[in-house]
Amino acid sequence: MSEGHWVTARRRLIPHLRRLPEPIEARLRRVLPAAMLAAKASTAPRGTGSLQPPPAPPSAVRPDGTVILLYHRIATDPYDPFRLCVTPEHFDEHLEVLRRHADPAPLAEVVRRCGASKRARVAVTFDDGYADNLHAGGPILEQAGVPATVYVTTGSIASDKPLWPLRLEELFRLGEPRSERLFVDTPAGAISVDTPNDASRDVALAAVHDQLTPMHPSVIALAMSALEEHFGGDVPSVERRMLNREELRAMARSNLFSLGAHTRTHSWLSGLSDDELDFEVKGSKSDLEDVTGVAVRDFAYPFGTRISFDRSATRSVRRAGFSSASTTIDDPLTSGTSRFLLPRHPVYDWDGERFERMLLSWLAA
Repeated sequence: MSEGHWVTARRRLIPHLRRLPEPIEARLRRVLPAAMLAAKASTAPRGTGSLQPPPAPPSAVRPDGTVILLYHRIATDPYDPFRLCVTPEHFDEHLEVLRRHADPAPLAEVVRRCGASKRARVAVTFDDGYADNLHAGGPILEQAGVPATVYVTTGSIASDKPLWPLRLEELFRLGEPRSERLFVDTPAGAISVDTPNDASRDVALAAVHDQLTPMHPSVIALAMSALEEHFGGDVPSVERRMLNREELRAMARSNLFSLGAHTRTHSWLSGLSDDELDFEVKGSKSDLEDVTGVAVRDFAYPFGTRISFDRSATRSVRRAGFSSASTTIDDPLTSGTSRFLLPRHPVYDWDGERFERMLLSWLAA
């Protein structure tokens, strides 16, 4: 395969590799080229690889550079297989670095004025709608004077359980499976799920997660219901809850946060019918507006990779009346970027020094 083909393959695979638990890496080394794994290491959190991008000198930062950052949770969680958490201490360091090198900007300003500022600008966004965005992240954002956009999965508002991937992790970690394999009958056919009760649970968790991710929301719901029963039916949920209605209303009233929609069920949008897309996309906008009484203009595609949504999904976003849509595509943001294909840079639990290197490289791109 040519170097150009490896670059394309890396761009498509790296977002998925980042979400895998560490035990998978040893297996990946047997089947993936070393260059791709090196790329994974260079973008993963400290401790997951030895290669790091060289720091970009301050002189290399374009004065009109604009970057959108992607966070999920601000929390200290010892069980974080999908690398969603940034600790409050590291988040504080990130914002200090951000203010030193750029002007923090609301997402709406970035969308309207891309490339028009005399100084680099950075927008902060959060996906999914975890309560810790407000309670742990809010005070740090307020002290630093940094605004943020939170994209909310409206079907999980006020849920005492997290989104299904984190609930899946809880089942595998805390539950006692009835057997080492579960078969689930769905409209899409039977699903075979390995649920070992031994040290290979992490590997099985990653495999089940990847198997379910692109499936129809109804299939995922059936599978999760069967898994809940398979693991005992009463596995407790740790403190990973989603924002409730009162918290969302408080955020909508503040000058610190703006709210965006992130579908109703955090679905893989590629392949859904127009009616299903409108249920997820337009429905999440209506849900959030009903709760807050505030117009919702920004959307983020769940998963956000090039294969997780398609042109039909983008058309649904436009039909719903959104002004912008964010992806997780890790590309530079330029004046020619579509408002409905905004790239974002995922941020992991890096210390301030590592975050500074990454931020400078993004601003210089």
